[in-house]
Parts: sequence; C-alpha cells; structure tokens
Amino acid sequence: MKEYRLGLIFDSPQEEIKVELADILTENQFDCISTAITQISDLSNLQRLLNFVLANESDFIQLLNSTLQDYAAKSESWNGIKPYDQAELFLNSNRLFLNYLGSMRTFLDHAETFIKRTYGDKSPEYFEFQKITSIFFDRSFAYRFFYKLRNYAQHVGLPIDNVSFSVSYNKGKSRSGNLNVTFNRERLLAEYNSWSTVKGDLEKMKPHFSVIPLIHEMSHNLKEIKRNVELIHKEPLIKACNIIESMTKHLEEEGAEIFVAYDFKDGPEEQFGGFESIRIPFNEINYIKTKLM
Repeated sequence: MKEYRLGLIFDSPQEEIKVELADILTENQFDCISTAITQISDLSNLQRLLNFVLANESDFIQLLNSTLQDYAAKSESWNGIKPYDQAELFLNSNRLFLNYLGSMRTFLDHAETFIKRTYGDKSPEYFEFQKITSIFFDRSFAYRFFYKLRNYAQHVGLPIDNVSFSVSYNKGKSRSGNLNVTFNRERLLAEYNSWSTVKGDLEKMKPHFSVIPLIHEMSHNLKEIKRNVELIHKEPLIKACNIIESMTKHLEEEGAEIFVAYDFKDGPEEQFGGFESIRIPFNEINYIKTKLM
C-alpha cells in the first residue's frame, strides 16, 4: 500500500539536519496538495523566465557602463581607444542583446503556453491573454519592434549596427564621455521584408536610434504581462494556497520547512530506506497572499 506523509525538516548550523514525519495523507489528499503545489510552481517557473530576461538586460547595461568607464580612462590619451576595443564592444553588445531577445521570446511563448495548457485555446482566459498581448503590441513600439527584431536577428543579421564613443575635453583631459549603441534604420528595412506594421514605425525613426530606452521599455512590458498572467490565474492560485495552508498550517514551526513525502522505500533487513519528497513553495504562497488576495 502506498504511503503519503507530511514532514518537517530542521536545518541548524550547529546540528545535523533533522527530519520528522508527521500526518499520514490519503491518496486523495496527496493528489490535492501535489496538484496545488504544481499550480503554484508553474507560476514560479514563469517568474524564473522573467528573471532570465531581466538578468540579460542587466548584463547588457553593465557591459555598457563598464565600457564607458574604460573608454573614458583610455581617452585621457589621444590614441588610447584602439579599433579592437570597439570591435570587442560590437561583438559583446550583440551577444548579450541576442541573449535578451531570446529570453524575451521564451518568456512570452511560455506565458502563452501556460494559459493555453491550463485553460484551453478556446477559453475566456486564453482570449484575455491574447487581448493583453495585442494591447502591448498596439501601444508599445518597443514591444512590436523587439518581437519582430528577434526574428530578424535569428534569420538575417546582428541587430546592433553601431557602437560609438564621444568625449569632450578640458585642457587635454577628458571631461565627460558618451557611449552610443544603436540600430541602423536603413539596414533593418533593406535586409528584412517581414516587419509588417513595424515597417511604418521604422520609417519614422532616426537613421540611427538607441537601444537603451527600448530595452528598458520592453522589460517593463514583460513585467506587466507577467502581472496580468497572475491576475488571469488568480482564482486557481488562491484556491491552491488555501488547500496547502489548510493541510499544513498546524505544522508550522520556526526553523522548520514542511514537505510532502511519498514513494517510501525499505532499507536492508526491513529498515527504513528513504522516500521521495516535494517542496512546498511557501515563498510563492506568501507572494500570492500579499499581491493577489
């Protein structure tokens, strides 16, 4: 007969890890709590994907900031910045920006798949998700441009066209520097014919336009989309939290983490041989209770 239990794990720096088994669960109770955990964990997976995007944005901005400082120091000498310096910046800025575009698209695809898998592609929830992304596409140039630019970068060419540094001097010493990382409007239009409605946007842009304000705008859009996915999925999330709390609240103890144990195994000579466990996502539950309830 299968056995399912709740358990507690105590982790102390001064002592060995201690595990205690508590309530025995029926198979139905186990199914309820494991399903609830999965629903909450699916949402945390979406947050991880958003974190990938934001980490890639941070890496990109940090590259530009560190390069600006490096160039400013080198510009103290009239020939301090070498051609290979700019070549390296061109390479790394495109590398990190490609990472950003890839993670951006992965986040959007997973968010759509999450709603479609949970509710079905004919559901009101899925239509609501499509409506939300359509609003962002219609209202944000960064959203619709980056969505298309990812395809351009995957099939045609590197998205960032130019990196340049300018500095003003005061008595031979650098006073202030400016680093520009830009897209090339004419090259984007000439090399790719699938811009759709974005073509008109691009035709209105300056010949060279900056990456930085657009990447900030796009990351803000993705945060808002993630927030809207949470609101679409609000009721099941709250229900899942309530199920978990109703089954575990009486076991809450400072310094202990509650888990679900299953698939118990016998050790040698009928001794206890261990079990599989499922982590209960209490941090995510606290987030849902704070932000959605």
